[in-house]
Amino acid sequence: SFPAGQWHDLGGEIFTGRVEAFSLSLDPGATSSPQPLRHTGYEFAYCLQGQLAYQVEEQNYFLRPGDSLLFCAHLQHMWSVPAGVQTQILLLLSLKPAKTFVMPDNVNCCVPEAKETV
Repeated sequence: SFPAGQWHDLGGEIFTGRVEAFSLSLDPGATSSPQPLRHTGYEFAYCLQGQLAYQVEEQNYFLRPGDSLLFCAHLQHMWSVPAGVQTQILLLLSLKPAKTFVMPDNVNCCVPEAKETV
């Protein structure tokens, strides 16, 4: 905590290697791709405005402003924006070459971590 605020851990301590940050302004009905994606490293999404549906493997997550999702990006995943909703997200990708990618011992990559702020 700070004297005039709070510090919320969103799980970025597992990021290793190069991290790329993106601000995405997404139109209603936008999707990441027609087919699920896979890549090395981790993916972190933080919903700033609107709504975002993520599918990671067989699990569905619905993000609203203040919600975040962190998962191992080698799991099949995709996202979509509901019709009629303008959405803005912060997307962080932790990318490591596949041949040097090592999973930290304290991370369970089978279960994405979703966090809601209240």
